[in-house]
Amino acid sequence: MSSTNSISFDELVKGRESTVRFTVDMLLYAVELVMVMTGSDRHDSAQSIRRLTEEIFPQVCIPCRVLLIQTRKQFVFLCYLLVNSLILWMSCQNKFIVRRQSTRGGHPTKLISFQDAIELIMVLPGKVARESRIQFADVIKRFIKGDESMHAELEQNKAQGVPKTCELLFKSVVGKKTEPSIPRTRYIYATYSEAFKGQVKIGRATNVKARISSGNTMCAPKPHKIIAVAPTFDYKRDEAMAHNYFAAFRTFGEFFAISHLDAASFLADQITSLYHRELNAFMRDLSESEVDEPETYESLCDELEKELVAEKMKVEVLTRQRADSDRRIQQLEAGQADLKTGQADLKTAQAVLQADLKAGQADLKADLKAGQAVLQADIKAGQLEMMAFLRNTRPSV
Repeated sequence: MSSTNSISFDELVKGRESTVRFTVDMLLYAVELVMVMTGSDRHDSAQSIRRLTEEIFPQVCIPCRVLLIQTRKQFVFLCYLLVNSLILWMSCQNKFIVRRQSTRGGHPTKLISFQDAIELIMVLPGKVARESRIQFADVIKRFIKGDESMHAELEQNKAQGVPKTCELLFKSVVGKKTEPSIPRTRYIYATYSEAFKGQVKIGRATNVKARISSGNTMCAPKPHKIIAVAPTFDYKRDEAMAHNYFAAFRTFGEFFAISHLDAASFLADQITSLYHRELNAFMRDLSESEVDEPETYESLCDELEKELVAEKMKVEVLTRQRADSDRRIQQLEAGQADLKTGQADLKTAQAVLQADLKAGQADLKADLKAGQAVLQADIKAGQLEMMAFLRNTRPSV
């Protein structure tokens, strides 16, 4: 099955792949989507997809169970599980759909639906994934806050359909402005080999040493040797420029019947000089830029985590303060109860003391009266005895 439908990002993406095709049954070409979103070449994009683990980008799977049927109830339960598993299997499919698009052979192509593509771009490496997560987080915040402007957006999305909505979403992520930065440096190289006498190979690579090492496996025992290497920020553009410059001397593929001096001079005068001009422009933009650092998904998570930790600490402090307050209140209430009990005991003791005091006063008065009476009687008896003694001791005349 072939497809002529595509989403173009020409107005946003310069110097690299800018088109994503999709089939008539609304399935996107997964590798092309990754190429546009990350700026990687086809090989690196395919490798990024292969590196997606089940934890990062889970695939749909159906759980299976094995039961030992011993009773009628277990048989009925097994039938119930089988029916539900069948329904689940009919409604599920892998997120990556492998399909051979050409009737003339070729490798199978990985396709993905628009809905699953949104999840895919959120787990891709680099800034695109961060920007997409920030944008989706903003949608969630608006939903939580009850943003009424979402009603009009929902109606617009419903009217324009899923493909157009996803296209606008992808473009908003790819075209989002970020802080000025220096692009990745790649290389244009020129090599020669005794296996191709009189010819120079002009190619592009991210890692020149690894690229030549892999190319030498086809040329042994006459490996390629480096003539010149030029740095570049857009190796597709500069490779095409070199190939067009030496187009009249092309023998086949990336091989040209030119001298080593011509290849080295072109790489130094055209590509390396252009690299330095672009590098100076990037440095000037960085020095003149006053753009604040954009808020990324990781920074949002860090801020939210810090706020959560601070809130937890506040809650813990408030909890401890509340526990201390409750304990003090309990101690105060217990002290008040003890005070009331002490006051009651004091009143009782005062009443008992007053009663004892009154009784003691009465007893003292009675004892005092009795003592006075006894004393008076003793005094009288002493007087009588004294008078009798005096009479008995008076001398006779």
